[in-house]
Amino acid sequence: MVQVRKKLKDSGFVIDRRYHRILEEAFYKLYILTPDQVCRLLYKAGGGSLRGVETSLKKLFEEGYLHRFPLPTGKGESPLVYTMTKKSRDYLMRCGAASEDIYYIPYGDEEKNYGVLMHLLELNDFLIIALLAEKHTQNVRLFDFQHDIYLKTKPLIVWTSDKDCFEVVPDAFLYFKIKTKEEREITLGVWLELDRGNHSVTAFKRKFNHIRVAGQKGVIYETFGVDRICFAFVTPTGDDRVEKMRVWTRQELLGKDRKKVVSPYGRNNMKFKFLAVPTLKEWNNINVADNLVDRYTVRNILIGDMWSVAFTGDDDGMRVRLLDGGGSDNVGEAGAEYE
Repeated sequence: MVQVRKKLKDSGFVIDRRYHRILEEAFYKLYILTPDQVCRLLYKAGGGSLRGVETSLKKLFEEGYLHRFPLPTGKGESPLVYTMTKKSRDYLMRCGAASEDIYYIPYGDEEKNYGVLMHLLELNDFLIIALLAEKHTQNVRLFDFQHDIYLKTKPLIVWTSDKDCFEVVPDAFLYFKIKTKEEREITLGVWLELDRGNHSVTAFKRKFNHIRVAGQKGVIYETFGVDRICFAFVTPTGDDRVEKMRVWTRQELLGKDRKKVVSPYGRNNMKFKFLAVPTLKEWNNINVADNLVDRYTVRNILIGDMWSVAFTGDDDGMRVRLLDGGGSDNVGEAGAEYE
């Protein structure tokens, strides 16, 4: 964790606790953010808080600690996106941060790939929910997480034979600490996949099976060091995409044996979970969209019965929690649990 310095002068500009908090708690962890995302993470969404955040970000931009650019949507007014600069990286390193943990988009590269930018921003929407767990739930806290940007530098390598292997990378991996009814704290890992609806059925099934094989061979456990894991597939493209992912998952879990019975509450089914989440634009307006406010709270998403699974038996409306209390029947474990 970066050590807080109350004041650090640079060219006459003073980095006080407000600016330091934005750099250390927002951009050091999530790399690329909109003003609304910074506001949701650090303050109360909307209203005066958002205006204050926008003012602070603008000042950090003017002083060279942040780079900003309009999200290249090509449709109407584009939201501003902020990322760190070499100057803010150097500042955080002087405060004790490790250089390999700091990422920023080099100037001029920001518009190269709209899909990558949207992937990172919509991934961060979910990670913000996870980071707020301890503030909004009594028995759940995010202990640690690894971001897509970091994980892509250290892919899981899975050998299927002496000569053949493949790489697989989650979009994020989260470690939650959950206090059980018996006052025992367990660790639950969440392998997170953000699906933007632009992958074919073939690409989805390939990634899904790579995950299963990585689990069967123990590579996931060796990499992340946690034996209770669930796999969360979230999509900002709506419920239809959730249904498609559920169908494809059923097909892969059944394989060629279409008569195979998969228990809705068995481990094979319960460790793969699916949820449609708001789009980036909807998150930005969630404070005024009442139906979204009530549904997509931190508590509901993490420990509410909102998530779909592949097999539901006779109960088409079956919904489960992302973070269950930790019985082994409700989470995936290493080795044979991935069969």
